[in-house]
Amino acid sequence: MSAPVGLIPASYPASVADRNLRAIGTLPAAFGVLVRWSDHTQGVNFRLSDIQTAIGVAQLERSPDIVKTKRVNYRNRKEQIDAEQIAQ
Repeated sequence: MSAPVGLIPASYPASVADRNLRAIGTLPAAFGVLVRWSDHTQGVNFRLSDIQTAIGVAQLERSPDIVKTKRVNYRNRKEQIDAEQIAQ
């Protein structure tokens, strides 16, 4: 039995060549279903709970602000270190 390309792999677990993770984002709109990530590749046992997923999504949404803050902190600290080195 063959499935449409990009939706369901023909073998389970899917081979690396058959994986199309970008298709995951299209499934909720196409089928009106809740989609969760679960990886059953050999040697991997990784599933996200709803809480972990929610935290991850929140962190991704905040990541531009976090990066901006880290860059400002880096520049400030670098200026401070440079000033201390000049004073010596």
